[in-house]
Amino acid sequence: MEGKSLLFKLLGDVEVVPVCIYPRKTPQLAIEAIIKLLGNFDAINLEDIKAPECFDIEEGLNALKVLPIFHDDQHGTAIVTLAGLINAAKVVEKDLRACKIVINGAGAAGITIAKLLLSYGVKDIIICDSAGSIYRGRTNNMNEAKRKIAEVTNKDNLNGLLPDVIKDTDVFIGVSQEKALRGHWVATMAKKSIVFALANPVPEILPDDAKSSGAYVYGSGRSDF
Repeated sequence: MEGKSLLFKLLGDVEVVPVCIYPRKTPQLAIEAIIKLLGNFDAINLEDIKAPECFDIEEGLNALKVLPIFHDDQHGTAIVTLAGLINAAKVVEKDLRACKIVINGAGAAGITIAKLLLSYGVKDIIICDSAGSIYRGRTNNMNEAKRKIAEVTNKDNLNGLLPDVIKDTDVFIGVSQEKALRGHWVATMAKKSIVFALANPVPEILPDDAKSSGAYVYGSGRSDF
């Protein structure tokens, strides 16, 4: 948190105080703890809160309409991903809104990336988690956030694992774990495919493996890449 605060100051000249809250048992308790701090600040940047609790906490604080509330794992990741995709689509000469996109990872980042892409105009998005594609009517490994996003993604309601649903897609976005994407799966994607392997510190697939398997544009969360 201290490092993130330094980035705010150096890059945006924003004064930030890192406040670490001991893990709470329920989102409501976390909300109550943060409410006690609101009078000291002009905005709150939430960090490192897992899904689905992060959605409840952010929505609960925003409902107060007191201060701007930003959850970095959700909105920071989603914004920079969309920005990268807009540029990548220009490189591969495709209309991003018409691209078929698969997102691997249905936590805070994956679900919010999907929401932002939908608001941008992308029509064809499938989200996968450890149990496979998220679709309407799925019952295993689901929560309220996944049920809501299932209503507006996976338009054909496909049921399958990542290697099944990645076929013929234009874009892979990984916000999951290392080695979640195999080279021979990348080879089944559409021509001039885009691979954003954002897991840290080890991405879903390394750049050389993605490139040799046919990826045209590669992005990761690793500064050394």
